[in-house]
Amino acid sequence: MADFRFKFKELNDQGQPTGLFSTKAAITDSMLVLGTDAIPLHQVIGADGHTYNAVVRWHSSGDAISHHAFRVTSGGLKNVLRRINQACSQARARQHRDDLELQGKAGMYRDWHCPECRSTVDLSGREQTPQTWCPYCDALFTLGADAPRDEASFSCCDQCNLYSQPKAFTVFYFWFALVAFGYEYQIKRMCNVCMRKEVWKMLLVNFIFLVGTIPSLVQVIRAYFGGSKLSTSFRELDSANSAAHKGDFQSASALYQRILEKHPHSAGVFYNLGLAQFNAGDLGNAASALKASLNACINYEPAFVALANLLDSMGDTRQLEHIKQRFLGVEYEPPPAGGAVNSA
Repeated sequence: MADFRFKFKELNDQGQPTGLFSTKAAITDSMLVLGTDAIPLHQVIGADGHTYNAVVRWHSSGDAISHHAFRVTSGGLKNVLRRINQACSQARARQHRDDLELQGKAGMYRDWHCPECRSTVDLSGREQTPQTWCPYCDALFTLGADAPRDEASFSCCDQCNLYSQPKAFTVFYFWFALVAFGYEYQIKRMCNVCMRKEVWKMLLVNFIFLVGTIPSLVQVIRAYFGGSKLSTSFRELDSANSAAHKGDFQSASALYQRILEKHPHSAGVFYNLGLAQFNAGDLGNAASALKASLNACINYEPAFVALANLLDSMGDTRQLEHIKQRFLGVEYEPPPAGGAVNSA
């Protein structure tokens, strides 16, 4: 496979690029080279980013995790992220397969290739479930002909962490005073419900100076008339999430249940339902909903983390160990006899 090359600039503490010239980077068969950093692909955890900036995380030594944040200046951000994740996921899966073969557990190796970002997801030792989650593009995919057509556009919101349909919104402010003027803008990735909190503040401030009113109105329209309302599968999801934001957990739960009647194997909706019931103080049903989320998708990490924390707080060590065994598969290591159970 030919090397993939791109260029980047380092970022300062404010997330802005520094220097006049870009630095060369490359993805080879075995390494990710970022300037002076040469990282074996099987040690790279993954790459993420939005708008222009990217961050790569990798295992440096022992349990330590290092990261490198930069702005892509050539090669295209989405293309660079996809290439890094494809390469590192394949290398990590290949390394794990080789390790299992050495242990005499080759039959436990199982992987899956994400249809959206083409990354390789290692599912070794885990049971087959109706859905699979891609940790690289944060999307859930239903296995089978009855998969919702637009499910690849749904993931967890960066702001509220609810399963939704997040997208990039531009937060823009313009001001002037006599002969001086200024503006600021920021691109944020969030769901429509979170954006609604931003757009009214943006409209109010920009209305005073008029110039920013039109872009503010555009974002208001996007926030209230887009999102899941345009979805063919999860039309009521924004309404349910909005009720959860307002603390109306009974209405939110009823709406989540209505969606689940149509899509009974939606791990993301079960996850939202579990969070709503937890926030309502109904810990038993919250645990049941989060378990149902993992039954729908055994590798769905948001549900696993929430459920593990809940069971740990409840002191249910038996269930906690069972959930860890199911989620971690062949990587599960039971606690020593008589030892304390580590929380996830």
